Amino acid sequence: MPANSRLTEPIRSALQGKGFTQFGVSLSSNVPVAAERVEYYGDGIGSGKYGASTKPAASSTGLQYIFAADTGTWPSTGGTAGTGADVSEVDIINPAPATTSGSATVTVSFLDASGTPINSQQVQVDPSTRESVAVNDVVLTQAGVFSTIVTSDRPIYVERPTYYGGNPSNGGTFAAENPAGAPAGLTEVAFPYLDLTNGTTAVSQTVYLYNPGTTTITVRGIYASATKTVVKSYSVSANSITTVSVNADASTLTGAIGGVFQVVPSYSGSSESFVALALSSQNGYKVVTGDQGTYPIQASLGL
Repeated sequence: MPANSRLTEPIRSALQGKGFTQFGVSLSSNVPVAAERVEYYGDGIGSGKYGASTKPAASSTGLQYIFAADTGTWPSTGGTAGTGADVSEVDIINPAPATTSGSATVTVSFLDASGTPINSQQVQVDPSTRESVAVNDVVLTQAGVFSTIVTSDRPIYVERPTYYGGNPSNGGTFAAENPAGAPAGLTEVAFPYLDLTNGTTAVSQTVYLYNPGTTTITVRGIYASATKTVVKSYSVSANSITTVSVNADASTLTGAIGGVFQVVPSYSGSSESFVALALSSQNGYKVVTGDQGTYPIQASLGL
């Protein structure tokens, strides 16, 4: 790659005929680079498809990943009667060289919105291999929103894609979202895109606030347009999820909207934290994005 340039690697054509259906990708470079993976789903040629997702490459491994929310009612990955076409999975890569001895022992745990354990599954991930946990098979008919915590005894990478209306490779006809997990609780996250309309199309914006701690916390939501700011306060119980309707709370804002969510410390030096997911959808879940925010950031509003 020449300096100040971009290179595209067509993954599908590179692996065509090699028999791979599920795989992970590891990139290395002799100088620092920025990389992202773009996926296009469904009928059509090239990028001319109905579904797409894009995500930057992870730059470091971790022993824990927290996903603030998945859902068990429409859009559903919980298999509830009439809504079980959606599919969610947890994909895990052990990037250690194949010559490394020993596999990573990984536990994937699911908790409902009030913090009650739903179920868990443990998998062994050998060096330089990928394993997937089918969320639907583990949570079964769980209704409502739930959190996911992935822990490992060796460094791993984790993703949690959701295919609305079913996996496109098996006939699904909706979009997909693929948020990155947070390695631990955070004190502040930013969401640059919380727009409530896209041209003439209404956009549904929901933020899920998950508190991995043992005491109730207060999270401040700051919504900002080009001309106005709205501040809201949310209480999140221990090990629980609070669902926030951006459409309701930022209804007085128009145009481009962004948001910042911050823990309000209950005392000086407190270690309270949270994890957030912003889920954006339009056209009946034909277009979906899932983002766990940009972090950490410096608070500059002085609120």
